[in-house]
Parts: sequence; structure tokens; C-alpha cells
Amino acid sequence: MKYIVLLGCVFFSFAFAETIQNVDFHLPQAAQDWVIGNKIEGDKGSTVIYIPKGAGKQNAKEFFGVNATRLLSNPNDYSELKMVLGKMYPALKINFEVIEKYPNGLIYEWSGEANGIQKVHGWGRGFSSQEGTVLLGYQTEQLTDLPKTRSIWLPVLRNAISRTS
Repeated sequence: MKYIVLLGCVFFSFAFAETIQNVDFHLPQAAQDWVIGNKIEGDKGSTVIYIPKGAGKQNAKEFFGVNATRLLSNPNDYSELKMVLGKMYPALKINFEVIEKYPNGLIYEWSGEANGIQKVHGWGRGFSSQEGTVLLGYQTEQLTDLPKTRSIWLPVLRNAISRTS
């Protein structure tokens, strides 16, 4: 009986996994009812954005995004990642810190502020492979309990697996 339960857990954990460009990830329990808010496919890559159910694309205060691209040369180059964030938020000063480095990528934390006031905060992980770069990232404008939010989303990033590296 123990083995049947174990096999069931293994099977269903993969059934609920998401995969993009050979990177597997799981949304945390806190985001199990999230929906795809946007999905973009193109010749340079693809992006999937998950948002809380009922939030709406325009008013979502938090999201989890997965971006597979051939445009980013190296996710280990945090200066390039910081530059990309700066282009996304040109009115904000971007703070960027590498949390963990891996042979094929890194995990980082970032925030954007205006006039000394934090406006957005996030965590991300970049993977590099022969197919290109995959970036996983969570970001929020809800800044009231960042330690709790960090404890939910960092394990998602740490547990993501690249099957090609």
C-alpha cells in the first residue's frame, strides 16, 4: 500500500507540473487557483503569465511569469538581467541581488523604487541551455509581508529543474 501511495504522489506531482523549454516548475499551494493571464508565442521565444483568479490582466498586483527567449545571452550575467528590469521599469531605480549561483543560471531578488519608496519587489531564476534562456519570476506590488511572500516563492524557484543542463 505504501508503494501505491508513493507512486501516486510521484505520478500526480508530474501531472501538475508545468514545463516550458525543458524547465519544469510547480506553482505553490498559495497559487493553485491562479490562471493564465497572458500567453505570447513568437519566433524569439514565449511568455506565460499567471495571475490570481479574478484579478484581471490590467489590475493584477502580483504575477508569476515564465519567459523562454533566445534574446538574453547569459542568465549568469546579472548586469544584463538588471538592465532588462531597468528597461521594463524606466521610472524606477532597480536594486538587484544575487541569492544563489548555479552552473547554468542563478536566483536573484530585485526591487524597484521611486523617490526612496519601494514600488515593486520580485524574485527570479534564470536557466541557460542550448535552446536559449528560461526566466522564471514572481513580482508583486503588495509589499506588506515580503518575508512571507519570499518564503512562498523562493522554493518554487529553487525547485525548478532544467532537464537539459
